[in-house]
Amino acid sequence: MRRHTSWLVGLALMTACGPKPEAPEVAPPEPVEESVAEPEVSAPEEVAAGPDVVVEAAEPSEATAEPAAETITPEVDNTTDAAPEAAPAENAPVVEDAPVTAEDPTPAIFDRGLVLVASDRAAALARFDEVLVLKPEDPITLFNKAALLESMAKSQEAEPIYQAILEKNPDFTRAAAALATIAEKRGDLQKADELLTKAWKKTKESTMAATGLARLRVRQGNLDDAHNYAIAALRADERNAEAMEALGMVYRRQGKVELSQTALRQAVEIDPLLATAHNELGLVMLDLENVRAANLSFENAVAAGPNIAAFRNNLGVLQNELGAFRGAVESFSKAAELEPTRAEYQLNLGTALRNDMKYVEAEKSYLKALELNPELHGAIYNIGILYIDNEMPDHGVIQRFEKAIKNLNDYKTKVTVTKEEDEVIAGYLATAEKEIVKEQKRDARRLKREERKRKKAEKARLKAEAEAAEAAAEAEAAGLPAPGTEGEGAPEGEGAPEGDQSEANQENKEDGADEGSETGNQG
Repeated sequence: MRRHTSWLVGLALMTACGPKPEAPEVAPPEPVEESVAEPEVSAPEEVAAGPDVVVEAAEPSEATAEPAAETITPEVDNTTDAAPEAAPAENAPVVEDAPVTAEDPTPAIFDRGLVLVASDRAAALARFDEVLVLKPEDPITLFNKAALLESMAKSQEAEPIYQAILEKNPDFTRAAAALATIAEKRGDLQKADELLTKAWKKTKESTMAATGLARLRVRQGNLDDAHNYAIAALRADERNAEAMEALGMVYRRQGKVELSQTALRQAVEIDPLLATAHNELGLVMLDLENVRAANLSFENAVAAGPNIAAFRNNLGVLQNELGAFRGAVESFSKAAELEPTRAEYQLNLGTALRNDMKYVEAEKSYLKALELNPELHGAIYNIGILYIDNEMPDHGVIQRFEKAIKNLNDYKTKVTVTKEEDEVIAGYLATAEKEIVKEQKRDARRLKREERKRKKAEKARLKAEAEAAEAAAEAEAAGLPAPGTEGEGAPEGEGAPEGDQSEANQENKEDGADEGSETGNQG
């Protein structure tokens, strides 16, 4: 069975596709070794992640707020290159606040919200709202509320809160970095750059702006600038996990895989919940051809960022590669649930379902992928191979192979294929056409058998009627009652006429010869 597996150093979105994937982010397949089709599996994707949300704890005894250790990783969008998470600021902005008195309940409510962040984000959000009822413009609580909303995939609600904070507190670099991340997820890299550059110019000691710019430069391909920003952040804080992660990203793209591995391992050692660092480390381990270590890194990324679809997808890629098909189905299903409009995730889910021999469900996922993106060439190819290789309970044989031929021909018209790839597809088309001819012959024989049986039944009926008429005439001439009129029932059926059994045996023999001449294509 051929297996196309190509690991990319850039974005490598897993798209199960044909001999030559059409998407620029998917590497060309390896040479075909056998004629049995199997969907390709390409490398996991890199992720543009939002900032690790720094949940700042208000100190009851002081008027200023200092950063707490709690972090939340918001769900992010997937892009074609890495745009990592922004780092937490080294120094929290000074927030003028009224002196805390013994009667002020907000610190206790706020602290309760922090405790709930890890276990019940909705309850934590409710606690922060309670604080805001008493202190509606408190920037620390507002920021935490926005961060929680973003982590719950509610960026549209978080964005205006970040904007309001920044309008009243221009030096609040965390809010600027959060807005930059949201802009980046929308694809507005210019806006993200402006926000981070402005924040860096205002507070050059802020590691958050520096790491945010480092990651943005990585995505833009400006590795020299990215390196400089990462180093600047590390000079300010040598144990800054996000800056170490950004440095690891630069090294990997420069081909310095061992240095990248070292930097990323340090990043996750400093902050085990830095999800994008685990994901990046997984890509590094793939570069080092250590698939099981990569799988572990992607598992850690999912644990740290369970609501990020790309991490689920990447884990599914490795599970599929390692033969853990049910796990891959679960991972891709969750990725598709988190991003239901992402056609590639439906495609990946279809591939995992096919590998798990759930062919009807696989067909549904492939069709869903094409519904979301009719030009997703991998889905066109894979569904064609699905029809060739597997029996589909709701498809007749001829219908199934005709669909396979249509999809493979559609694929050839949409994708430029090499001579070798064209020969592979031609082999699949020949198989489908051959199976159609065989089924047509079987259908013709079935029709002949049915016609013979109909004629024999008709002949037997006519014979029975003639014999009954003759018996009735003889009875009438003898003055006897007609046969059957005195309670003697006519026979309801007769055994098969002589020769019928031998004919049935001949029919079975013909069908058996047919089946024996067929070549199975079960994948």
